[in-house]
Amino acid sequence: MLMKKYIAFSGTRYQPSGGANDIIGYFDTVEDAITEIEKNTRDWELDFGHVYDTQIGLIVWEDGKPLSNEEITRKLHEKYGVSPDQPTNL
Repeated sequence: MLMKKYIAFSGTRYQPSGGANDIIGYFDTVEDAITEIEKNTRDWELDFGHVYDTQIGLIVWEDGKPLSNEEITRKLHEKYGVSPDQPTNL
């Protein structure tokens, strides 16, 4: 089985299962992951959703909004200990 790039998480804020228990699917595109989160939110009355990018190791979409390129760049620099002023090959 090939690894999918995106993992979708969804649940309720007042009673999260936590971590892997909140996974609702694995997807090739962020759009497919968001569609599944929106479907689950509507059908199961869930109130949060996150899309995790397995290649860069970050949440790239949460609670109805994508992270901007600037936010992703800042988080990558923080995660890998590189100053935002330094170029990186991540």
